[in-house]
Amino acid sequence: MKVGTGPASKKGNTISVEYAGWIASTCKKFDSSFDHGGQSFPFKVGLGQVIKGFDEGLLGIKAGGIRRIYIPSQLAYGAQSPQGSNIPPNSDLIFDVIATSVK
Repeated sequence: MKVGTGPASKKGNTISVEYAGWIASTCKKFDSSFDHGGQSFPFKVGLGQVIKGFDEGLLGIKAGGIRRIYIPSQLAYGAQSPQGSNIPPNSDLIFDVIATSVK
């Protein structure tokens, strides 16, 4: 999609991302930072603050980088639906992600 510039993210870096997520089997959007006022979502990459597939998929991204990440259910929520969500159990997920900063 797009490589970006600057240092690549590594475990422990704080990255901020804008994202949209879909259920792979239905292409139904379940969440998007753009639906929350377009605010970037910051987290420390590689430390388990987000689902494992999101963590793994963003290691090495650079600021300005754009990725599409396909996350199999076992690296997403598995047999458990997140409380209060519309994600069915055992759902594979797709995310389009823009890294707005890597620190």
